[in-house]
Amino acid sequence: MKKNVLKSLACFMLLCMAWSCNDEGETTMSNPEAQARDFREKSENVWEGELGAEQEDGELVITASRSDLYEEFGRLLAKKGNMTKLSSLDIQIREADNDPSDNAYFLIASGTDLQTGMTTSIGVMLNKTSGFFYLGHPLTDGDPLDVTCRGCPSGCFLKYYVIGKARVPYCDSAGCGPDCDKQE
Repeated sequence: MKKNVLKSLACFMLLCMAWSCNDEGETTMSNPEAQARDFREKSENVWEGELGAEQEDGELVITASRSDLYEEFGRLLAKKGNMTKLSSLDIQIREADNDPSDNAYFLIASGTDLQTGMTTSIGVMLNKTSGFFYLGHPLTDGDPLDVTCRGCPSGCFLKYYVIGKARVPYCDSAGCGPDCDKQE
């Protein structure tokens, strides 16, 4: 009888241990340095993973966390002294201005600069592989290679040229005049 009780107790303990061990750690970090480290790891994961996909109907959709992407684009703008409230985020296909047969994909966020009221857009080039989109250039110092275009509401759009084998982004003033500004 003792053996049956001990075996039952041992099985019960094993089941309790299995239920108590899970991968969804519910630990809350209260250390600010640990939270900052967690943010850096999260932001690196956003750029290093899949960012979007092309659906069967041709629609380009963002598959990464939209809030993380908004946060990262906002951080990149703030590093340049640009305080923009971003209001849109999407994947766009663009045709090279000097080669209509060359198409490129960009992840572009845009909004209004809170200080100047100018329209601002920031974008990164994407690579398309098997219907999925990934960052087009390797990370430098933990950040993607981005291009920011600022200018009047009627212009300053992100476009690109093909030079040799390279795609070179630029900001098209589209009648905006000298108000169009490019930052890399």
